[in-house]
Amino acid sequence: MADDTENSPEISSSILNAGPAAQRHDNLRIKPNPSVVENPVFLNLQQQRHAGVAVENIHSGRKPKALHSKSLFRGTGRVQHDDPFESVFEEKYSEENNGNLANTKWMTPKIKDNSNLCSFDDEDCLQDESKEITVFDICPPQTSNRVSLSPSILAQKQAERSRKMEDSSSVLMPGLILLKGWLNQNNQVEIVKRCRDLGVGPGGFYQPSYNYGNRMHLYMMCLGMHWEPLTKSYEMKRSIDGATPPSIPPLFQDLVANCLDDARHMYEDAIKGPDKGRKIMDLVPEMHPSICIVNFYERSGRLGMHQDKDESQESLRQGLPVVSFSIGDSAEFIYGLDRDESSAQTIVLESGDALIFGGPSRMVYHGIVSVIPRTAPSSLIEKTNLRPGRLNLTFRQM
Repeated sequence: MADDTENSPEISSSILNAGPAAQRHDNLRIKPNPSVVENPVFLNLQQQRHAGVAVENIHSGRKPKALHSKSLFRGTGRVQHDDPFESVFEEKYSEENNGNLANTKWMTPKIKDNSNLCSFDDEDCLQDESKEITVFDICPPQTSNRVSLSPSILAQKQAERSRKMEDSSSVLMPGLILLKGWLNQNNQVEIVKRCRDLGVGPGGFYQPSYNYGNRMHLYMMCLGMHWEPLTKSYEMKRSIDGATPPSIPPLFQDLVANCLDDARHMYEDAIKGPDKGRKIMDLVPEMHPSICIVNFYERSGRLGMHQDKDESQESLRQGLPVVSFSIGDSAEFIYGLDRDESSAQTIVLESGDALIFGGPSRMVYHGIVSVIPRTAPSSLIEKTNLRPGRLNLTFRQM
């Protein structure tokens, strides 16, 4: 036991009976360190709840810069911060809790740049951020010291496996047709150049996102109409920045028409009978594209199993086909009757391949598993300086 234990009742009595009430209150207070030059100030949260002001940094004398006019910043006095940009919280009071702190939500401020500060719930700030579109050039300027690399061993093995699985054009499923190397080199070069010119202009390539800010693993540009991943619907102007999608070039329209004609020839020997022509048209109906979605997959690009089902009900009911052109690096393409990737079929789409799915295969599930690096034709790269990756154009009718 400490030596002063037996004196503790006397000490307590002296504190409680030491003069008037104000003096007793002063004795009971926890006094700050007298060596501190500037003592802390403790704020009553209840008093500050409706103040609606930003907390100043007492030591630096600075305030947060350019606070958004609709944001409500309140000081709590609970936490001391060295950073002049104070932490921000938003109090959400429900009627049943009568304004207590049970529903208080603490948040870290979102900093757009070195001078602006906004909270997560500030919709105007988020809309301003969404309008900042970074131009993506699929054919950046060439450098003089460019080195050409040969395909990797993995790429060679994957390409060899592709040729074993699919040596030539074929009908993969009724209405699902692969035309190997259908686009000649001149067509590919012209498509890349047109897409590059459109892609760096208004409504050009950007990296879209789904809900909660998750970015897609590709860059996208829409022609004719814009497809919005957030709403999974088409719109005349791109809601993210108000840009009008470029028109589909006439060259692309002609290529689609010729591709569909060649796809129908695939059924010439397979279908017999007097109604042969009608049956072929049921498998590969006429389609006049009003929409083209241009995707650029970098080497890490991919796209999960999905259906192209956001076109009009009439278009889907008639089974109007989707026409897909592949240019650049090869990619592993999967397709099946459901979303299960383990049961899906796999082919490798190479530069120049055309894929058509319509009629009974219009709603086939499909996706891109991976892009095979350094598999693009060297002559295509030399003439266009296309980035490493895969350029894909899919045409459909609204």
